[in-house]
Amino acid sequence: MDKLSKYPLILALVGFLFVAVYILLFSKGFTYDEPYYQSNLRILAREGFTDEFLVKLKGPAGPLYTHVHYFTQWLTGGTVVGSRLLNVLFGLLVVGLSYQSLARLRPGTQNAAFLLMAVPMSYPTMGMALTELPALLFFMLAFWAMANILTDEGPLRARDWLLGLLAVLGFSLAISGRQPYLLPLLALVMVFFGKVPAPRQNLTYGIVVASMAYPFYLFSVWGSLAPAMGGSDAMREFLSPINFILSAGYGFLTMGLLNPRFLLRPTSAFLLFYGVVLSFFLGIYFALDVQYALMTTLSRMLMPDAVFGYYATVSAAALSTLGVYFLHSLLARGFEHRQDLFHLLLSLMLLGILVSCAKVTHLFSSRYVFQGLPFLLMLAAYHLREDRWTRLLWSLGLLLGFASLASYY
Repeated sequence: MDKLSKYPLILALVGFLFVAVYILLFSKGFTYDEPYYQSNLRILAREGFTDEFLVKLKGPAGPLYTHVHYFTQWLTGGTVVGSRLLNVLFGLLVVGLSYQSLARLRPGTQNAAFLLMAVPMSYPTMGMALTELPALLFFMLAFWAMANILTDEGPLRARDWLLGLLAVLGFSLAISGRQPYLLPLLALVMVFFGKVPAPRQNLTYGIVVASMAYPFYLFSVWGSLAPAMGGSDAMREFLSPINFILSAGYGFLTMGLLNPRFLLRPTSAFLLFYGVVLSFFLGIYFALDVQYALMTTLSRMLMPDAVFGYYATVSAAALSTLGVYFLHSLLARGFEHRQDLFHLLLSLMLLGILVSCAKVTHLFSSRYVFQGLPFLLMLAAYHLREDRWTRLLWSLGLLLGFASLASYY
């Protein structure tokens, strides 16, 4: 790719500033899932750091969110504004870790990390005190450590062992915050495909195994992948393939904003095939009354109820079609870069997050896709070329992000 200008940095600064100012000016009270997860702080205060606390956790996410907000109360004061601004800080750190990881893996592409703020789903996720960002922060800390371990040459040194311990800590805590990160962790077993010295491969396998110890302890306490009071019943349902396809559709939309060149160029036969795919999804979704509305909160505000139902079904069918298109592109780009270990790892990590959405059977949200956004950003960097059209797309993503956050509170 060509070296990026400072435009992504400027865009990121504007995006972060908007989220911070919006939180300061318009925060009134916790809303949506925020009160649910904030109530776990009272359970922790009552039960302490015990198995009883773990069993009584509300919400399907693990204890990381509660622990983070408990230990940062001196900073946030436990207020709505403070708790939400903490997520902005975490977002900044995620961008920093993505930048350093790209500098290590593909020097010259690191400015692509700033494009996190060109993605609309970043804004409500960052502008609310939700569970995704604390887990993503720890995963990216571990990923940065692994990027250093796997790109270093020569025998293992003390620094590598320290980075390994940091990776175990990061991966363990990430999975304890959002269980889907178990799948991207397992992608690291594919490290044998690269030209990585055997000692570093073995260290990677050890990191993977050690990182699963704490999460598996949590699973044993819960008797499931989630606390009984917060989603284990839903998780015991088998799978929702539709949610997997919808998540891939968000992958298409996100990549379309960041770097359309990653997506396969359509031919006449290509468009005909995907026209058939769209017709198939429309028929199935209208028959089964499957609905999912893009930018749900905003579209509900703008549309009458009679129209919204039709829009939600057509939206779900269109997004599913784009999801198949994105998976097709991801597979094709993976084949093009089959000799590149890190392209393989990033593709599998992203795919792991998308697949994990199928396990959340009771609902679907773009926040679940956000968990894999840094992987998608780093894949986009492989094909990225900045021109006036890409800058226009990034600016559009920024504006859509503003509107998305404004529709939440």
